[in-house]
Amino acid sequence: MQSEPVIRVRDLDFSYDGRNLVLEDVNVDVNGGEFAAVIGPNGGGKTTLLRLILGLLEPQRGTIDVFDRRPCESRRRIGYMPQYPRLDPDFPVTVMDVALMGRLAKGPRVGPYRRVDRDVALGALDEVSCADLRNRSFSRLSSGQRQRVLIARALSSEPDLLLLDEPTSNLDPSVQDDLHDLLHTLNERMTVIVVSHDVAFVSKHVNRVVCVNRTVALHPTSEMKGDLVSMLYGDHGVRLVDHEHHSHED
Repeated sequence: MQSEPVIRVRDLDFSYDGRNLVLEDVNVDVNGGEFAAVIGPNGGGKTTLLRLILGLLEPQRGTIDVFDRRPCESRRRIGYMPQYPRLDPDFPVTVMDVALMGRLAKGPRVGPYRRVDRDVALGALDEVSCADLRNRSFSRLSSGQRQRVLIARALSSEPDLLLLDEPTSNLDPSVQDDLHDLLHTLNERMTVIVVSHDVAFVSKHVNRVVCVNRTVALHPTSEMKGDLVSMLYGDHGVRLVDHEHHSHED
């Protein structure tokens, strides 16, 4: 794994309406091979930051480079799992169909998928332990299985950088543990960035924390203490969920 930054953001401002800044004066580096978490309150700019990294949005000020190029030029090296995928769970597609969607940018523009596309998609399903479900309807899967298949869709693009927006939301603790283990395995060969509200997961599993609340700051996981969490989330705090199935308020 490379150790130089794969993401470099300098002096970045972003606003949806041209007036009210969602992100202001952002400066951040994410190094190759890191497992980083993006945390912060709702509306703080977490998903906006991911969309800027993907090149789906353009900053009003400043620069952002991904693999030393503009984000839109590096998009084929990025796998992305959105928080709300635009995929109707009742639409009649199989698990394999969903995994193959990750090949759309790398396969032929017209015509059927190639054998190599199907092999890569099946390999991605196998990596997330869903290859045996490839012919099953996506709508018949459990929530945890759906999340795994959506990760396989992102892996089918053969990325060097994997971005996941709340991949463990609304999942049982045991299913969350399985996904955490999967992400650690994937991090052995690619950079992983996860948006998460689960601060216990952040403290336990990631290398660095990107704290987003209009501005952005980097912290090692050792600094994930109550005062930092309170600064981000306010006086109401945030529930910490450990994966021994206990919880407490910080």
